[in-house]
Amino acid sequence: MDAKPKALLVDDTSAFLMILNSILKADYEIFIATNGTDALETMRTAMPDVVLLDVMMPGMSGLEVLAAAKADDALKAIPIIMITGKTGDEDEEKGFALGAAGYIGKPFDVDAVKRLIADIIRD
Repeated sequence: MDAKPKALLVDDTSAFLMILNSILKADYEIFIATNGTDALETMRTAMPDVVLLDVMMPGMSGLEVLAAAKADDALKAIPIIMITGKTGDEDEEKGFALGAAGYIGKPFDVDAVKRLIADIIRD
């Protein structure tokens, strides 16, 4: 049997991590980080196929994690999907400018999230 693709979920809200985990665990090997520093460390050790990264986190923001990952030769090829509760286009534009592979707004459509992740991994 083929190994499942790896997905790293990064959010400082445990309830949101539980929701994402329950949605994706059947199709992906799940890794979880609750802050930016742990996210970058987990990316280095797990080398996930995709990262779902919350934009607003205490300490290191999701945009800062994205910028750090894209500046790191070992991590820059990992697709990162930003997740945000904010509806402004400014963060989205910043995220895409920094190299985000996609954007998901909270609350989100489960099927749309699954499709986006599958499409990004397939590319």
